[in-house]
Amino acid sequence: MRRCLSILFCALLLSCSTDAHLRQPQTVEGQSADSRELQQIFERYFEAYLRLFPTFATSIGDHRFDDQFEVSISEEHLAKQRQLYLKSLGELADIATAKLEADDGLNYAVFKYSLTMRLEGLKFNRHLLPVR
Repeated sequence: MRRCLSILFCALLLSCSTDAHLRQPQTVEGQSADSRELQQIFERYFEAYLRLFPTFATSIGDHRFDDQFEVSISEEHLAKQRQLYLKSLGELADIATAKLEADDGLNYAVFKYSLTMRLEGLKFNRHLLPVR
């Protein structure tokens, strides 16, 4: 189940392109303001995620951060992760879910669940688990 959700979340992240010529227009006629704001939240999160995890950015072909390397188990990096997840959850709280289109309602729910699970995961020191 967790692996399935991770794959779904990665697909959501990968659907947000970092190349301007590949992006779909942000303002689609007939799209609600809340749906447009949700898309902007996704864009901001994805951009911040790429900065936070530059090796992931490189692995998907975004070479802006090739000169950087993260130590994802350091206290500083874990604090930055927590801050990103909390900030994104706070932005999501401002969205009126009743005004979202059907697809965006699902995207909202999956994104919120993923952020919540990532926050819960930060409570545990997974990097201290023994390797067999």
